[in-house]
This record gives sequence, C-alpha cells and structure tokens, in this order.
Amino acid sequence: MATGTAKGTAAARRLLANLGSTAGSVPVVRRSRDDGRGRDGRGGAGNDDAGQAAGLRERKKERTRRTLVDTAHALFDERGYEATTIEAIAAGADVSVRTFFRYFAGKEEVALAPLDEVGELALEALRRRPAHEPPLMALRAAALDAWLAMDPDPVAFRGYVEHLLIADEAPALSAAMLQRTMRLGDQLAEAIAPRFGPPPPGAPAAPGGMDLRPLLTAAAFLAAVQVGVRSWFQNGGRDLGEMLATVEYCVGQLAPADPVAPPDPAATAEAGGPPRPRPAPAAPSEAVHPA
Repeated sequence: MATGTAKGTAAARRLLANLGSTAGSVPVVRRSRDDGRGRDGRGGAGNDDAGQAAGLRERKKERTRRTLVDTAHALFDERGYEATTIEAIAAGADVSVRTFFRYFAGKEEVALAPLDEVGELALEALRRRPAHEPPLMALRAAALDAWLAMDPDPVAFRGYVEHLLIADEAPALSAAMLQRTMRLGDQLAEAIAPRFGPPPPGAPAAPGGMDLRPLLTAAAFLAAVQVGVRSWFQNGGRDLGEMLATVEYCVGQLAPADPVAPPDPAATAEAGGPPRPRPAPAAPSEAVHPA
C-alpha cells in the first residue's frame, strides 16, 4: 500500500471538497432514508403514505439525536465533561431527560457517539472493499470512506478531540473509550480475517495455533490513527487535510521497517560463526505492506 504525505494530501482534498458548511456541528452519520416503498419493494398509495410517515419519523429521530450530540459536545467544551449533567444536555436540546435516555444510556455514550458512528461506517465500508485488497490497504480505504461520510467540521472536531484527550480526568469516559476501541478492533479483525492467506512456510506459529495476524493488524492500525490524530492536535493543527496526511504517514510506518538483506561477510568474520542477516534501511517513500 503506497502511503505518505503526497497521497494523504490528495485524500485530504477529496475530504475537504465534501465537508459540510455548518460551523459548530459535531461529526454525525449521514444515514440513508426510506425511499417510500413498502417492505416488499412495491409502490402504491398505501405504501407511499406509510413510507412517507416512516421517513418523517426517522428524520425527526435523527434530528433529535443530532441535537443531543451537538448540545452535549458544546456543553463539554464550555463547562468541561465532568461539570456537564444529563439534565443540562436535555434542557439545552429542549427535550426531557426521559427522551435523552431513549437515545443514549448515559453521558459517556453521547460523548463517544461520533466514535461509535465512525466505527460503524468503517465496518460497513470495509465489507464493501474488493476481496483482493490486502488487509491494511482495505482498512485505510474503509477509514477514509467513513471519514468522508462523517462530514466533520474542523472546529467541532478539534473540540471533540480535546475532550477525549483529557479523558484521564474522567475515569468513566476513559474506560468507555478504551472498551469501545477494543471492541472496534475485534470487529475490524473479524472483517479482515478472510484477507489473510495461510502463514508462509517456516513462519513461526503463535502459541496455541491461533492466527493473531488479523487482531495485530487491526490493533496496529487503530493505534496509528490515534497517534496521527493526537499528534496533529497537540501540534496545534486546525486543517483537516494536514490531519489526514499525518494519519497517512503513521499508517505507512506499519510496513516492515527492517527488511532482511543478504548476509554481511564482515559481521560473519567478527562473530566467528555462521552468517547472520543484516537489516537493510527502508526507502523513505516506498514501503511494502504485507498482504
């Protein structure tokens, strides 16, 4: 998989061309809506009326959910996560506390809603990727598709990252974020498992005969994304294109850093034993990713 700043910049341009113009909104899922047909796929006056009513209900629910997420994140930025109450979120969204709990189980869930949503979108996109794509390449492409679908606002995204970076001050939020990240890693690993062929001859086997490559690949990919986003934020970044390029760079470093070169005769003479392979430096702009 070819990665790097140039490719990240091109991907960023695609993203920025699709960004929404509503300032202050948090990343949300743009879900498909009912097309007005019945479950059997046939039209008709009755089905049209029922489909329109169902579509209106879904749009109203989507607006309410988005308002709750927007309000919660605005209050987190203004007051801090711990100081923000569910009652304040409900009041700011002009709904009852009971309505809040119809959409979210608690404050942690509304805080991490964008993370849940981008994870769902990434999984959906990953299942649509061509079967021949190597695992890491498929993960990267699916993540970009999910990011485009989220349509984030730069200012809101910085606010979202900021309150996640101080999650250590909110143990419940930190624990919930870790749990979600681990669950997403398991789901991504399951989705990419069919993309791995049998281990090459002579490759060491994991204890117990387990194939840990999908889990390791998914975990490394998520770690690279997190490092890229955090580094962009902590460096004062505000341009989403720059963030994507940073993430692209981090993902690119997951390629083997030390491909094996032919044995070094000098090393053999010094060691007084059989030749040992010497690591060869990796090319700065070209990295070969495992299939």
